Amino acid sequence: MATLNPPNSLLDVSRDTDFSQTITASSNLGETIISVTATLDEEDSGIVITPGATSVTLSGKHTIGFSDFAKYITKGSSDKIEDPSEINKLSEIPENVDLFEYAPSPIGSLTKNINVLVTTTLGVFEYPLTQEVNNNVEEFTRYIHNYYSEARGGENGEIQPIAVIEWLNSSEQTIQWRNNINQTIIWTQ
Repeated sequence: MATLNPPNSLLDVSRDTDFSQTITASSNLGETIISVTATLDEEDSGIVITPGATSVTLSGKHTIGFSDFAKYITKGSSDKIEDPSEINKLSEIPENVDLFEYAPSPIGSLTKNINVLVTTTLGVFEYPLTQEVNNNVEEFTRYIHNYYSEARGGENGEIQPIAVIEWLNSSEQTIQWRNNINQTIIWTQ
């Protein structure tokens, strides 16, 4: 029976962040590896599985398992003028809208199950592996900063954000920011 490297789990990753990790099978005395592939317990369109003769590579980004909530309106409008649109994933926020409410998934991390199938001259063997997918609050902060930033030269020509992000209550992980039309936006986790 072949051995795997890594034997039990892949490196941890952050959600919605690109990664690429390879699992390599090594044969033992008296066997030859024919192919290596993998499946996920929960199908994820963001993950690409590339099988090979002695290894399999998982790449892409984990896009399912976390449920966010956000409301947005047409850029420059108001929720007093139009009904807000709602989405349930950070990655679904369209461009050129004013985001005014966001609640990220309260789940800190998820464990993804990966089944590696190694076909050898002695048979087909299945190896269970796991990968921890973290819900990174810093990624959200960076996303919002980038979303609401625009190139506006300051005194030294640096990029000036049009949204100011402030921690209001670190114990509750509440963030408040103001967008370019001075709406106050609250985010709580």
